Amino acid sequence: MKAEYKPLVSIALTTYNGGKLIIEQIDSILRQTYQNFELVISDDGSNKETIDILNTYTQKNKKIKWYRSKLQRGYVKNTQNAISLCKGKIIFLCDQDDIWYAEKIEKHVECYRDETIKWVYNRLIITDAISNPIGKIEDTMPDYYRQKNMLENIWGSCIGGAMTSYRSEIIKKAMPIPDYAPAHDSWIQLIIYPAKPFFVNQVLQTYRQHENNQIGLKFKTKGEIMKLETQAIKDNYHRLKSLSLESRLSISKRIYFTTIYILKKLREFYRSTFSRA
Repeated sequence: MKAEYKPLVSIALTTYNGGKLIIEQIDSILRQTYQNFELVISDDGSNKETIDILNTYTQKNKKIKWYRSKLQRGYVKNTQNAISLCKGKIIFLCDQDDIWYAEKIEKHVECYRDETIKWVYNRLIITDAISNPIGKIEDTMPDYYRQKNMLENIWGSCIGGAMTSYRSEIIKKAMPIPDYAPAHDSWIQLIIYPAKPFFVNQVLQTYRQHENNQIGLKFKTKGEIMKLETQAIKDNYHRLKSLSLESRLSISKRIYFTTIYILKKLREFYRSTFSRA
């Protein structure tokens, strides 16, 4: 018979003008089969509709705590703030517009019985704005669920944050997230690399595609865009001119991020080498 294992779980939910989509996400969290959790909401200066929804939930349920920023900090810094407010042993990252299946937390927590497991992620299904299934990530990105190596994480090719949970002491090693990091999830997975993950090969949530997604590209085109960016760099610098300004800025940010990271690692290497001399 297994010993009881019920650590406090924190769910770091970031919000910004989510409106009624937040209702479905919060309701799906409150219906979880695993109930030893706190829901920590960090809001990035939302409109009145969203604020009223959050106030209604916090008044009815003590598990929910929410914090509002007076200034818009952007998604990455809002995520960092949510993580910093979490008190649980295990921290889940959570988007405002997805829907969690009832057993998601339970399935993840069970994996952490193994002390060598440092973070966990699961499958998801893509839906439209009204939750009709429209596809799977692996249809266009066959190796999406494969754990990425260090170089891939530098270039932003990582497991989507909304599918992941982490031991608290592991994820907080990646804090604070610097301004030059291209995204919170790739930064976290880069810094904690090669911490051992576990893949729950089961669909445990939806990823909703709609006009107001705060982060992420449409999965039907993300692979094509990444291939275009990478091929442009490999083939000819001048091909960058054919990309949109957004894509060029994205590439520039990644090159800068890569350079900073390599210099940091070289400095650590030389310090450790000369200290032993």
